[in-house]
Amino acid sequence: MTTINQLFQESVAKQGARTALRYKENKVFKNISYAEFGKRVHEVASGLTALGIVKGDRVALLSEN
Repeated sequence: MTTINQLFQESVAKQGARTALRYKENKVFKNISYAEFGKRVHEVASGLTALGIVKGDRVALLSEN
């Protein structure tokens, strides 16, 4: 069975420098590559681990759209 995490990691590995996300900053669109997105996801996961979050814990993420 393939997990969402596995699919994400495969996309990061396959797509690398290709654009994964775009956002607007000061009226200019900026790109985030799959590699950079993967790095940021890893940093967030490491931060949660450092806070003591373990497999099975529940976490809520709140953000503006």
